[in-house]
Amino acid sequence: MLTAEGTVKIGDLGLAKKADDGGVEGGQIFGTPHFIAPEQAQGKPIDHRADLYALGATFYRVLSGKTPFSGENVKEILVKQVREEPVPLKKLVADLPDEMAAVIAKLMQKKPEDRYRSAQGLYDDLELIRVRYHLEAHGQAASARRSKVIAVVAVLAVLAVGGYAFHLATRPKEVEWRDRPEDTNGRNNDTTPVVVEPTPAEKAESAWGAMALEASKVYGACGTPEKTWQTHGDRWEGLAKRYSEFAEKHAGTPKGDEAKKEAEKIRSALETARTSWEARKAAALDAWLGLLAEARGLADAGQPAKAVALLDAKAKAQLEANPEFLPKEKSKEAADLAKAIVDDAEARVSPLIEAVRASAPKFPGHEFLAAAKTLREAREGLAPPTEAKDEPSVRLRGLSAATRG
Repeated sequence: MLTAEGTVKIGDLGLAKKADDGGVEGGQIFGTPHFIAPEQAQGKPIDHRADLYALGATFYRVLSGKTPFSGENVKEILVKQVREEPVPLKKLVADLPDEMAAVIAKLMQKKPEDRYRSAQGLYDDLELIRVRYHLEAHGQAASARRSKVIAVVAVLAVLAVGGYAFHLATRPKEVEWRDRPEDTNGRNNDTTPVVVEPTPAEKAESAWGAMALEASKVYGACGTPEKTWQTHGDRWEGLAKRYSEFAEKHAGTPKGDEAKKEAEKIRSALETARTSWEARKAAALDAWLGLLAEARGLADAGQPAKAVALLDAKAKAQLEANPEFLPKEKSKEAADLAKAIVDDAEARVSPLIEAVRASAPKFPGHEFLAAAKTLREAREGLAPPTEAKDEPSVRLRGLSAATRG
C-alpha cells in the first residue's frame, strides 16, 4: 500500500510463514488460490520462486483489475493455474510498456526455472525500467501519462526485494488442493488440499520421454529402417510395436497420435524396403536368365562365337552390378554354359571336318562338294573376336582354323 506521504507499507500478512516452518500446517497449504504458484498448487517442493510467481500474479491484478485466472471454485482456479496461460496483459492494458509486460510474464512462468533466479534479477530489470521512464524512488515521475505504471514499478521494486527474504522451505509432496466450502460471506476460507488429476494428454506427455529415449537408442544403433531392415528388422518391428502400444494406451492425445504415426512410418518404411528389394532381386534374376537364354538361342542358331562373346561381355557386368542378388556362384553358371556351347560346336563340326577329309580323294566328286559346303556354313559362326582370350573363345578359334585345314 502507498500512503499519502509516499510511504510503501506491506499488509495482509495473515498467510506469512517463516522459511523453516514450510508451506503446510496441519495438512493445509498456505496460499491464496488466485496467486499461488503452479508447483505449490500441486504440492511440489517450493522455494523463493513461488513468491516471485505470486508477486507477478499480484501485479497482474493491480494493473488489469482482474486476477490471472477465475473459476466457480478453488479447484477450477488451481487447475487453470497449473494448465492454462493467462490472457496476455497487453490485451487488457493496451498502454502498458512492453518492458513491464515482459517482467510480469517472466514472473508468471509455469516452470520455476523459467522465472527469475532471484529477486535481485527482478530488481535489476525494474531499475532499468525506472531509469528509462524517469521514475523517482517514491513512485512519482515527470509525466502523468505513466502514473499507473509509475506506481506499480515503485511498489513492485519494494516487494521484489522484500520477497527475496522469504525463502519457503520444501514441504511434503503429494499435497494438493480440495474444494473449500464457502463461509457465510460467500468467500472460500478453507485451505485443505485437493488432488488435481493430470489430464490424459499430460499423462501421455509424461510417458513420452521414456518412449522417445527407447526410439533414440534404436535409431542410434540401427540407422534407418530403409537401410537396415535386413540386419535389424526385429528391432524395428519391436519399436513399431512399442509405438502402437503407446498409441493405444494414450489414444486421443497429441502424443498418442504422434506415436501412431511413428509406428505407421516405421512399418511403411520396412514394407517399402522389402518390396523394393524383392523387385530389384526379381529384375536382376530376370536379366540373368534372359542373358543365358539369349546365349543358348545364338548357339542353337549356329552362332557359338557370338554366344560365347555375349556371355563374356554381359555376365561379368551383371554380376558386378547386382552382387546382392547374383552371388559369385553365378559366374560359374555362365562359364559352364560357354563351355557347353563350345563342346556342342565341336561335336557338331568335327564330323564335318572328317567327312571333308574322307571325301577329298574323290575331288571334285559330289560327296566332297556337299561336305565342304556344310563345313563352310558351320565355319561362319565359329570365329570369335581376335582379342578374346577366354578359354571358350580360344577353343572356338582353334576349331575355326581346323575347318580351313
